[in-house]
Amino acid sequence: MIKPLSMIIFGQDAEQRSLTRMQLISGGKVNVVAESSDYAHGLDLVKRYNPDSALLITNGKSEASLDLAKQLAKEHPSTVIVCTGTNCLTETVIKFFRAGASEFLMQPPSQAEMKEVLEKIVAARATADQNKQGEAVIACYSYRGGSGSTTLSVNLAATLAHTFEKPTTIVDLNLQQGTAPIFLGVKPVYSIADVAHNQDRLDAQLLKSFHTPVSDNLYCLASPLKVEEADDVEPSHIELLLSLLRGQFAYVIVDCQHFIDATTVAALQQADTILLVTLLDMASIYTTKRTLEIFHKMGLGDDKVRIVVNRYVKDPDVPLDKVEQVFGHRIHLMLADDYRAALSALNLGSPLVSSQPKSPLVKQYIELAHKITGREATPKKGWKGGFSFFGK
Repeated sequence: MIKPLSMIIFGQDAEQRSLTRMQLISGGKVNVVAESSDYAHGLDLVKRYNPDSALLITNGKSEASLDLAKQLAKEHPSTVIVCTGTNCLTETVIKFFRAGASEFLMQPPSQAEMKEVLEKIVAARATADQNKQGEAVIACYSYRGGSGSTTLSVNLAATLAHTFEKPTTIVDLNLQQGTAPIFLGVKPVYSIADVAHNQDRLDAQLLKSFHTPVSDNLYCLASPLKVEEADDVEPSHIELLLSLLRGQFAYVIVDCQHFIDATTVAALQQADTILLVTLLDMASIYTTKRTLEIFHKMGLGDDKVRIVVNRYVKDPDVPLDKVEQVFGHRIHLMLADDYRAALSALNLGSPLVSSQPKSPLVKQYIELAHKITGREATPKKGWKGGFSFFGK
């Protein structure tokens, strides 16, 4: 499934903005994340949402929209600038192209013209994504607690940061019972609730301050520190959060809660890859099959879902090919059953890649990281971690 383009609309006239918005979203390929008549603070809005494109309706505010186009081209070059207006004199159009606009359409643009422009932006985004060499938002999900999805989230994040030396964060989206900081040995001061409470002034710098540093290149955005704050986090916060994190981190790992509500849906839809974690007992196989059916109804394509079997022990009574037939989906990777190493790493507050480097799981996590990113690297030695409940 192609991820919708994110776009902000700027225009002085509310009716024109509304008509343009309806035209954009009618094809289902655009997510209008914001709209505004305030050209003077347009750059701040773009920095907050980090959209694929900004559409500037130039009518009545040509100089202000021209200044905004110049600012965006200079300060936020990854955002494609599209302009529309009733004044399509050659001189005016040339000014906007020189300012950094990619397209200038007569207002109102036809559906065919808009479709052509959107297809160009999609192609440009695809090229940019390829140049990122695999950097991505990765959601880890399991319908049943106890399957090890948090263990996978934490250790995959640590492996990516440690092996590839790229900035990586884990977002603990288990809003009421998140435990990622315990696995990582850190004591967070801020949490995802602070993102919700500061939505109106959230920018990249403020968002970074809400993260807890774990080690070189690894950060954690904790779940709410107070149980009652879990209800403060809404789907719109998740959409804004992940949009901003894409611009700050090479890899964003989202540890989802074990049920599908609106916030979980927001995370799954924005993810580039979904790691569906399962065990091979009958109950887990059943719930995983049901989850795949739900994903299909949600429009989450098979191309973004990867099944990971946790605590795998070969069992002739549960052959993998038969399990794949039940799922209607191939199994992407099996993680060995090294419970002692995983438990020791948890108690130490230090991921496997550093605390248990000889565990077969470490090699498998590196393999998983390679499959997701397309990169190859040799894991580094050493770990500068946090605290442990039982000391170090």
